[in-house]
Amino acid sequence: MSTRSNVQTADGTPRPARSAPAVDSARATRCTEALCDITEDCTVVSETLLLSAYRVGTPNTDLLQLLVSLRDVVDEAIGVVVVRQRAQGEPLADLEPS
Repeated sequence: MSTRSNVQTADGTPRPARSAPAVDSARATRCTEALCDITEDCTVVSETLLLSAYRVGTPNTDLLQLLVSLRDVVDEAIGVVVVRQRAQGEPLADLEPS
């Protein structure tokens, strides 16, 4: 992740990156609530995948669809964590190692 902004001003010059992330505690709270909902979705999809994997006759297409669904839910959770990080006023660079 780059700390430099790619956003340009009206005259085409690069807009400087913010010196510090904006803190928005209400948004951070909404992100936390959304993350809880999303992790519940992860649990439901994971349990369905587990039960399907144990069934010998489960078509591979069904297993793959469940895996894709799980990936989509995880991708959504990652996005929420990134927004929450910013809303809490924490630098995105702290998430970079992950």
